[in-house]
Amino acid sequence: MEFVLTDETGQKIHATCKQTYIESKGRILTVGAWRYIRNFQITPAGGAYRTTDHTWKIVFNQNTAVTRSNHVNDELYLNLSDFQTVLSGTLDENFLIDVLGQVLDCGDVEKHSVYRENNEKNLNSP
Repeated sequence: MEFVLTDETGQKIHATCKQTYIESKGRILTVGAWRYIRNFQITPAGGAYRTTDHTWKIVFNQNTAVTRSNHVNDELYLNLSDFQTVLSGTLDENFLIDVLGQVLDCGDVEKHSVYRENNEKNLNSP
């Protein structure tokens, strides 16, 4: 499972948890809930499409402990990009972006290869 964690200052970090540990670690991780996480590994962040600009990512392992926190904060910590900026092509293509909107139309599907794996990409209709 891949996800993004945010601390109380709004700093985001990519995190990953192997299927082996989802049952014991993942079920307490719910969207919007604050948790204490300890005993994890840190590895360099990388890849073609990064979820955050943080240099590192958190990797859950068998020793990782996730416990409840009393911290309360309703902040969403989104870095929203307006659609015109997205269309302008000026954003860094190596990072995923936060966008809120509504799909009004969906075009054809284009197949392309990334790291020798076939992926599908929806294109806008002309």
